[in-house]
Amino acid sequence: MTYNHIWMGNVRPNCTQIRLADGSVVYSEGMGSVRFNPVINGQEMPPLEFSEVLYVPALSSNIFSLLYLTMHRHFTVFIEKDTMNFIKNGKTLFQAMTGASNAAFVVGDHSCGRICLTIIYHHSPIELGPLASSPLPPPPLWHQEALCR
Repeated sequence: MTYNHIWMGNVRPNCTQIRLADGSVVYSEGMGSVRFNPVINGQEMPPLEFSEVLYVPALSSNIFSLLYLTMHRHFTVFIEKDTMNFIKNGKTLFQAMTGASNAAFVVGDHSCGRICLTIIYHHSPIELGPLASSPLPPPPLWHQEALCR
């Protein structure tokens, strides 16, 4: 989901209800695609296109679902320290990096600048069983706002 209509191509009308982490509801106004030029380990890669991206002007940051990619687009996501690798059919197609703010940025560029992501987390707590030596932290929110535009 993005608030930035300038990034979008092939936009068609779409009205989807979206419930945010704070309980508020916003609506998409369109659906389209976003193209960008990934850079993997410093090497420029062929352009990629994200399809079925919702245009939601009420958002203040982009929202990107890792679970959607893994469950519906058959990606594997490998996270090591501050780098997320998005892998499909054994090949890393793009990466995202995090910084001190915990906002993740797709590595590469769009003609309009960097693409900032807010990663959606699963809402249910993870059961660790009897081996857990400390209580679990509270479950994460549906999404965490990133301070980027």
